[in-house]
Amino acid sequence: MDTIQTDEVTPRTMAEKARPLYELYADAYPGAQIADLITNLAHLADQTTDQGGAATLRNALLHYQAEHDLAHPVPGTEYPFSISDISRATARLLGPGWLAESGSWGVSGSLCGPYLTEFVFVVDYEGDLAIEFRPATNDGFPEVPELPDGVIRSDQGVYLYLASAADGLKALAERSAAAIRAVTGYDPAEFDFESSASRQHHTDTGRYLRKG
Repeated sequence: MDTIQTDEVTPRTMAEKARPLYELYADAYPGAQIADLITNLAHLADQTTDQGGAATLRNALLHYQAEHDLAHPVPGTEYPFSISDISRATARLLGPGWLAESGSWGVSGSLCGPYLTEFVFVVDYEGDLAIEFRPATNDGFPEVPELPDGVIRSDQGVYLYLASAADGLKALAERSAAAIRAVTGYDPAEFDFESSASRQHHTDTGRYLRKG
């Protein structure tokens, strides 16, 4: 009786099959690492499969880290920027009248603008980059804002769907600034950034006056 030949399944053959998929992922997310891919797959498994799928992926991440000595990375190399850095970069993009401050240890950042509402950047309990806020009545934010793609409403504010450090500081700040413009309806033309009275008000309170 003839013996049926089957391909031997080894770590090498599995890696060869996975390489094209990883290259597609890396092209879509420049700078992404294999650990980022496994982490994102685990996040997806939580939403689409039972806990067994997510546990398998997390175990794969642990094994990968151990094999490549990534369980103890050199400080500052695993995450090149902090959450507070994202809030500060967002403030720069929003322009005059916006100021960000770091929370303790840089794990959060608060952002204030020409409104009473304060925006707090955090990583929520599901690992998403979230912007939390409670709109002040007098700020007059849109009741139903048209949020950008990938920005999801939550009970605490909004979060950036599938945001990752691999996206880079610039891209995360751009998404965050777009989210804040949407929820506030921010239009810099509505505010006085030039008059001495408004400048003095900004010095005293951190906020510019509205025109008119």
